[in-house]
Amino acid sequence: MRTLNNLSDLRESMFGRPPPRHGLILLWWFADKCVYIDSNGCIIALCNPENGAFGFHRFYNADGLLPYSNLPYYEVGNLKKTDSLPGYVTEKYTGWSDKSNTDRIIVSFDSEWNRFHSIYVTRHSDLLKFDQNHTYHISIDLLKEIKSLNRAEFLRQTMYDPNPSPYFHQQSYRHSQFPASHQSLQGQRHRMVRLRTLNELSHLRDTRFGQGYPRHGLALLWWFADECVEIDDDGNMIAHQCDPEHKDFGFHPFHNREGILPDSDLPYYEVGNLHYPGNMSHLVTKNYDPDDRESNADRIVVSVDSDWNDKWFDRIYVTHHLGRGRFDENSTYRISQGLIEIIENMEWSDFIGEVKIRQRRNRRGRR
Repeated sequence: MRTLNNLSDLRESMFGRPPPRHGLILLWWFADKCVYIDSNGCIIALCNPENGAFGFHRFYNADGLLPYSNLPYYEVGNLKKTDSLPGYVTEKYTGWSDKSNTDRIIVSFDSEWNRFHSIYVTRHSDLLKFDQNHTYHISIDLLKEIKSLNRAEFLRQTMYDPNPSPYFHQQSYRHSQFPASHQSLQGQRHRMVRLRTLNELSHLRDTRFGQGYPRHGLALLWWFADECVEIDDDGNMIAHQCDPEHKDFGFHPFHNREGILPDSDLPYYEVGNLHYPGNMSHLVTKNYDPDDRESNADRIVVSVDSDWNDKWFDRIYVTHHLGRGRFDENSTYRISQGLIEIIENMEWSDFIGEVKIRQRRNRRGRR
């Protein structure tokens, strides 16, 4: 059985495609709502298959579709037997014997530790049997990648867009801000941009972003997740109490002149310059010293999308300012929606306790 390790593998498998099949959106829902991956790489269950939530029910593996397991299998995705899956999963279901209800997710579940041990996707070959040739194991890396994307972005990359994973951005430059004579060179520079996506608190800690007095990046990121972002039921990161276009809290346009971020048709805005903090929280500004550059070195950069009713953050990045308008490409990271959601559910004291690197004191010479 093939293991799908990234979005490219998932796309090549054709799982959940084409519409009205629901497998891709079912998989995004499952990764987003039912899975938490802890720092040890364990897949913690946020949905309990044993109680029948969302239509989960036992799968007995009578035909040997999946490897033998001492743990029970459960399947989810039968749209005839659920009224609790969100509308974006069920919306194309016709109620007829067509392909709108062909896809399933099957998990092995360890109830003692509340963990999913293995996760598979498959499709029905007829009304009763599943298709062994279209059954795949979903890796932890693919789950992490899915969790880093909002719903629309996931569907773009798996159903429509052949671009690679967001861990390594390669963007289109049809709308480059540079003159045509410079687009080739500039596009090459942009296409070399490689940005790591941070999905967990341990990833954030490992980067050392905002670490060490008097840097303010960690306080800035917690404030941003807590005050500026509200994640709606569709996985959109709504600009809650911050409007970058109105320069709230010192937001101002970021022109990406050095090309440290992927080219985008959406405008970028940065926040965190404590020379112009607006009404920024004292938690963020308290260590600012105009004579100490490191006290004002950290920034958040966002791309903003909008419709007539809402504005939302399409991408969120953190970076380190080197001075004179320059930023450190090697200290620039994308922050996933999953990490934002983790942060916004934490108190400041818990967050800083989890991510701050404690410095050991030098005890030599002490008696």
